[in-house]
Amino acid sequence: MNLVFVNHMHPVTPHVSGMRSWYFARALAQRGHRVVQICEWREGTEPPPPPERLARHLEEHDWTEPLLLAIKPQ
Repeated sequence: MNLVFVNHMHPVTPHVSGMRSWYFARALAQRGHRVVQICEWREGTEPPPPPERLARHLEEHDWTEPLLLAIKPQ
């Protein structure tokens, strides 16, 4: 399956609100599913690829782990 999770909290947030969906996404990816998690960007974490590079980023991703897209709020 191809799945998209949306969670306001970034997985590095030291609270269950940040970890729950990320752990679920990782468990599904380890079972062969392609998972993208979208969350709010957090200081000190990797920013998302520019929109024009997103398609290539999706093609090159190692799907044994979920793809995390942390978006900077506008």
